[in-house]
Amino acid sequence: MPTLAHPRWEALARRRVVALDESQAASYRIVGYRARGHSAYVNASRLLRNADVARRIEELRQAAAARHQRTIDHIADELDAAYALAHREGQAHAAVSATMAKAKLFGLIINKNESMRHDNNNSDPIEMLVAELGSEEAALAAIEAMRAKLIERIGRRQGE
Repeated sequence: MPTLAHPRWEALARRRVVALDESQAASYRIVGYRARGHSAYVNASRLLRNADVARRIEELRQAAAARHQRTIDHIADELDAAYALAHREGQAHAAVSATMAKAKLFGLIINKNESMRHDNNNSDPIEMLVAELGSEEAALAAIEAMRAKLIERIGRRQGE
């Protein structure tokens, strides 16, 4: 399928493929739509259900998956070659390093800091909240509401 006729539809489709941890409302606003709050979510949801947009997103996801697999296969081949060379040269440490790198590549080994991280994005939570809610004022109101709930919970716990 060629690119979508509407540039913002195409931009939204591409954004949904690359920004996996971003809400659909945030993606909707980032590509240039002006809706705020709940209307951004509703409009984004409606647009993402459009058959052409949904088909384009699936097409882009398949292409990204194929590129990703080719990259992994290429790196794995290089590590196999490095292992073979290290083995031929009697370099046990280098052979083990190549084996460990390949295991990490295929997700068989996870570093401690990777298992502690909840997402693949180091975004500022405040920026994410502002993007989600549409304004600093709305984000501040949400934070203040959370603060009030936490104070209430602490008060109940101390009263027990």
